Amino acid sequence: MATPRRWWPKCALLGAALVLLGSCDRAPTDGSVSGALPHPNFAVGDVTSVQPLPIPGQDVSVAFDGKKIYYSINGDTRLISFTPGNPPTNVTTVTVADALGNRIDLDAMAYDGTRDMIWAVQHATENIYLVNKMTGLATFQFSATGKCARCIGTFKDGLAFDAGNVLDASDDALWWSYDVDWVVYKLKIPLGTEIEHFDVRGPDGIAGTADDIHPDLSRFGNSGIAVGGSNLYLGTDGGGSIIRVDKVTKKFVDVLATPGQRPEDMECDPVTFAPKEVMWVRQFEDPNNVRAVEIEPNTCGLGGGAPQPATLTLEPPAAENPVGTQHCVTATVKDVSGNPVPNVTVVFTVTGSVNTGGSVPTDANGQAKFCYMGPTQVGADVISAFADANNNGRQDPGEPSGKATKAWVAGAPATLVLTPPAATNTVGAKHCVTATVRDAFGNPVSGVTVVFSVGPSVPTTFPRPPGGTATTDANGQATFCYTASLPGVDRIHAFADVNSSGREDPGEPFGDAEKTWIPPTSTQLCEVTITDGGWIIANNMDRANFGGNAKVLPDGTVQGQQEYQDQGPAQPMNVHSTEITATTCSDDLTMASIFGKATIDGAGSHVFRIDVTDGGSGGSNDSYGIMLDTGYLSGQHPLSGGNVTIHKQ
Repeated sequence: MATPRRWWPKCALLGAALVLLGSCDRAPTDGSVSGALPHPNFAVGDVTSVQPLPIPGQDVSVAFDGKKIYYSINGDTRLISFTPGNPPTNVTTVTVADALGNRIDLDAMAYDGTRDMIWAVQHATENIYLVNKMTGLATFQFSATGKCARCIGTFKDGLAFDAGNVLDASDDALWWSYDVDWVVYKLKIPLGTEIEHFDVRGPDGIAGTADDIHPDLSRFGNSGIAVGGSNLYLGTDGGGSIIRVDKVTKKFVDVLATPGQRPEDMECDPVTFAPKEVMWVRQFEDPNNVRAVEIEPNTCGLGGGAPQPATLTLEPPAAENPVGTQHCVTATVKDVSGNPVPNVTVVFTVTGSVNTGGSVPTDANGQAKFCYMGPTQVGADVISAFADANNNGRQDPGEPSGKATKAWVAGAPATLVLTPPAATNTVGAKHCVTATVRDAFGNPVSGVTVVFSVGPSVPTTFPRPPGGTATTDANGQATFCYTASLPGVDRIHAFADVNSSGREDPGEPFGDAEKTWIPPTSTQLCEVTITDGGWIIANNMDRANFGGNAKVLPDGTVQGQQEYQDQGPAQPMNVHSTEITATTCSDDLTMASIFGKATIDGAGSHVFRIDVTDGGSGGSNDSYGIMLDTGYLSGQHPLSGGNVTIHKQ
C-alpha cells in the first residue's frame, strides 16, 4: 500500500504557478528532461506537473495514447491533441462527427490501446462512440442509458477502457460512471452488456458503515475512472482525492490526496515520465491545465491494459557448469517504457542434455528465476523463455521471449585409474602407464595435472625418471613413461593434483600400478673378462677394485663370478657374486652388462648390475660401473687400472 502524501498548504495555493515544475514535491528536481518536461524527484501522490493546454476551455475529458494527450472543450466538437511539454507541441485538432456529418460534443474519453482509437461519451447523453483519433470519425457503439444510481447532471465523468488480456479483444470492457454517482458499471464491448457493477459506498450501499470503501466515495460519490493494471482509480469530484481499489475485490488499496482539485476524467501514462508512472487528471474548473499525479510503479498499463511485456532477457545468456549441479537463469520482463512488469507468468523450456521446464511469475522487479538440475553426462542445453501475457501456456504473437545456452562440463576429479595395473618388462625397456581421471559420474576430466612417482621399489631398480607430471587430455588421460636399470618390482603411484599444490591432499583421487623388471635375455656366446687388477675411483671418491668373468654357453646358460671391493672410507664393502643371471654384449662387442646376485660383506642376497666398455688399447679406454639394490652406485668411470675384454667364443 502506498503511503498517502499530504501537501503543504502553500502547494494548494500556488495553482497554475506549479506549471511543469513538480513544485508540490518537497524534493528538488533532478534536472533531467523527458519529452521537454522537467523530470523531478517526485513521489507517489505528488502532482508531477501541471501541463498547460494549448487551447484553453472547460471540460472533463482527457486521454493519452503514449505520445499525445487528447481532450475536448465543452460546447466545442473538436478533438484536440498535443505532445506534452512547455509549451505544448504538435498541436492538432479534428472535428468529431459521425458518418452523416453530425458533429458530436464529447465528455469523458479513454484511449483504447488494442484498437488505437478513443472511446468517448457524447455530452448530455449516455451514447458511447468509438472515435478515430486521426480523423475524428465517431462510430456509435451503444447507449449506457439507465446505468446510474443518482443519474444527475449532464456531464459524464467516468469512462475507462479495460483491455483485460491485451491479446484477446473478446474480453475488452468499459468502466462507466455518471458524475458524482454511487455506482460504477463494467460494460462489455461492443454491445454495452453489463458485466458487473458495484456501489462505491460498499456492498450494503449505505454511507458511513463498516464496509465503506472510503469516506470520500461515500460522501461525494464517484466521478472520474481510470484503469491501472489490476486496479481502478476513482476520482471524487468535490472530495479532492483519487481512491484506488482492487479491480476484482473492490477493496480499498490506497488514496492519493489532491487538495484544491476535483478529479474528473483520468488517464494512465507510463511513458512521459518513465520510469515513473502518472495519472493525467482533468477537472472542469480548470480550463487551462491538465495535471499529472504520480502513481505507484508497475501499476499503469497504456491504453487500458495492465503493464504489458515488451522485452524479455535471460541472464546469464551463456554459462558453463559441472555436471550434476544446479543451474539458474533469471528472466527480466519489461514494458515498452523499460519498466519492469510484475505478476506475469514466464514459461521456461530446457532442451538438449536435459529436457524440462516450468513457469514462474515475475516479482516486483519484473524478474522470474528458474532453476534445474544438470545432467550426469557432459552436454549442452538451450533454455528458452517467454512472457505468457495471456496465461494460455503457449507463446502467442507479441509475447516477448529470450534464449540462453548452457554447457555442462565434467565435474571435479573423483577417480583416477592407472593402466596397465601390472606389467613385466626387461630392464632398459620403456614402460608407460596411463592415468584416466573421471568425475563422480564417470565423465573424463580434461586439463588436470597428474603427478606420477615410482617407488618404493623392491629392490631398488634405479627408475629413470623417478617421477613426473602430465596434463589430462580431452579423454581425461595423462601418460608417464620411464625405464629401470635393475631387476625388481616398482610401485607406480599417481594422483590428480586438483588444487595444483604439487602434493597429494585429502580428497584428491589417486591410483597405483605395479611394474616388474626382469633381466634381459643373454647374448649367445658372449664372454666378458676383467683382468690385471681393475680399479676405479667411485662416485663417493673411494678407491674400488674389481675383477671377474662371465660367459654365455651355447645352451644359453651363464657362468662366471664377479668381485667388487670398495676400499672406503666412505662406503667400504665387499661384493661377491653368488649367481650370474644374464650377460649381454653389444653387436660390436664394445659394451656389455652383467646381471646377477651377490653377497655384501658375506651376507644377504643382493641384485647387482655391472656395465663395462671395451675400448681396446689394453684397457686404457675401458670403463666400469656397478649398481646394487641397496642404492649403491659407483658411477661409470674409466679404468685406472686393469683391462676389460669383450668377445664371443
